[in-house]
Amino acid sequence: VRVLGLNSIFVFVGSELTIQLLEKTHVGSGTQAPSTYHWLYEHFFSNWAPAPTSGFLFAAVALVFWWLVSYYFHRQHWSIAI
Repeated sequence: VRVLGLNSIFVFVGSELTIQLLEKTHVGSGTQAPSTYHWLYEHFFSNWAPAPTSGFLFAAVALVFWWLVSYYFHRQHWSIAI
């Protein structure tokens, strides 16, 4: 069974679009409202882990999320080909 690389371009584009969406949306109102991306990092990772570890954990959670999306596509026999 060949799974490695299946839907890889979809996952790459999806992750990039998600980052851009999280950077463009803000939590709160006003000019000082943090982007959703930074808010997630500050409230879920940097509060309880030092800077290098929290950055690694943030990236690892994003990686696991997209791996689960890819796994779900594989289980559903969905393939996006370009």
